[in-house]
Amino acid sequence: MLVAVLIIFVVFSFTGVAALNVSQLSNSTLSGTSQNIKLQYELESRINKAMWHINSGKDQLVNLSSEGTKVQWDSQHHVLSVGVEEFNMCMSSK
Repeated sequence: MLVAVLIIFVVFSFTGVAALNVSQLSNSTLSGTSQNIKLQYELESRINKAMWHINSGKDQLVNLSSEGTKVQWDSQHHVLSVGVEEFNMCMSSK
């Protein structure tokens, strides 16, 4: 009888550890996805702002650098580069 109780405790312990591991992995994956979505919105916002400046003929105002963000416009090659240092990412578009 004692052996059966010990086996049940061992099974429940392994099940609990497995559930905690799955929970931790799920939480870390969700955190990474959240960071990627923030990066996407930040880049799209900066690109929209820069494109608005370009379309309104204010090319000199496109090359802006603010906290953690660099926006550069190459008027010869028509390349817009947007970098967000907070997320260590950069995006270029033609």
